[in-house]
Amino acid sequence: MKSPILIGAMAALVTGIVITAQAALLARSGGALGATRTGLFTYLLGGVIGGAILAVIYLRPDRPTTPTPAQFWALAAAGAMGVTILTGIAFAGVRIGVGAAMGAMLLGQMVTSVIVDALGWTGELIPITPGRLLGLAALGLGAWLLLPKE
Repeated sequence: MKSPILIGAMAALVTGIVITAQAALLARSGGALGATRTGLFTYLLGGVIGGAILAVIYLRPDRPTTPTPAQFWALAAAGAMGVTILTGIAFAGVRIGVGAAMGAMLLGQMVTSVIVDALGWTGELIPITPGRLLGLAALGLGAWLLLPKE
């Protein structure tokens, strides 16, 4: 396996671990504060932390990082999606558990990702194949099995 692929896979694995830890924290807070407040508070606090990091590391005269107008609007849309994600995790985690919530989220991510690949939105067309459809079906079965039965 090529080194960049292995490094990318490891980065994705670590990201998945962090997302799941975050989901557990969000579910716990969502039960106490409500999903909407939890999502908004989390996003606000993350924005403060991210803004501080941006100010210290990236806003230096020798490293210009101002986004273009198109990049700005793409980032704004991604930020709005982030609020929805955090609120959704806080909402679902309390009701169906973190494992089932993450399984359903993963299924949603994978279905959308296969469509994005097939449309070439990131610059490379990756066709929908029977193997990819079988993989989605397996993920769907796994997500369904993780749901509480009561």
